[in-house]
Amino acid sequence: MNMTTYIVIFGVGLVLAILWFRERRRSTALRAMAARRGFAYLGGALPGSLTLHGTPMDQATSIWNVIDGECS
Repeated sequence: MNMTTYIVIFGVGLVLAILWFRERRRSTALRAMAARRGFAYLGGALPGSLTLHGTPMDQATSIWNVIDGECS
């Protein structure tokens, strides 16, 4: 393998590490906000009774960082 290959591998690894770190930090912040407001942080799990049909998000293909609870 030449030097270009190592640089590309390092660059891809660096980008993936940055993306993972940002998502981890966002998830931690959402978890803390949910706890402060009395909500339950569900992660990627949606309640079975929740449907997105008829909402602006009905075309969603994946969902993560879900927070559940009643406002006020």
